Amino acid sequence: MKKNVTLTICAGRMIALEGMFMRGFLLAGLLFVVCCVHSSTASENRLLYQDGVAREMLVGALKAKSIAYRIDAEGGVWYPAEAEKTVDEIAKAIVLARFSGPATSFEDPVDVVSFRGKLAQAGIPYKTKLQHGREWTTWEKADDLRVKEIQEKVENENTERAKAERAKKQEKSTQKVPGSN
Repeated sequence: MKKNVTLTICAGRMIALEGMFMRGFLLAGLLFVVCCVHSSTASENRLLYQDGVAREMLVGALKAKSIAYRIDAEGGVWYPAEAEKTVDEIAKAIVLARFSGPATSFEDPVDVVSFRGKLAQAGIPYKTKLQHGREWTTWEKADDLRVKEIQEKVENENTERAKAERAKKQEKSTQKVPGSN
C-alpha cells in the first residue's frame, strides 16, 4: 500500500505569516497558523491537526455533511479520498473562522492585563485564544487603528517600567554598605 505524507500549513494552503516582534509581544496580521499533516492511502486521506479545537471543528463539520470518518490513536482524522474536495473546503473555512485576523500576545502578564483593560475601557470587543502554548488577544479588523494606539500605550508603559526597574537596580548597586568606605 503506497502512503504519501506531506507537511502542510493551514489545511493544505501555504499562508504567509505577517508580523513583527515589538518589545515583548508579537503583532501578527494573520495569526494562529494551523499545522497539520496530510497523509493518504489509495482510499483514505488523513488530517492531523496540532490544534485540538480545529480538529473538533473538522469532526463537527464532517458529521454535519454526513462524511464518514475515523480518528486514529494520534488524533488524525481519516476520511474517504472521494471527499477530499469537500474536506479541503471545510479545512479552509476552519482556518478562516479560527485562525485569521489581528491579534497580539504579550510576554509580561502586567502588559496583558493593561492591554485588555484598555480595550475594555475603549469599548473594543476582544477574544482570547490559547494557541501553541501562548494566550492571544484578538479583535475585529475594523478596530485595528484604535487597538494599535492602545498597543503603543502598553509598549510605552512597559518601557517606562523597565527603565524604573533598571534605575532601581542601579541605585541598589551604588548604595554604600555600612562600615565600608
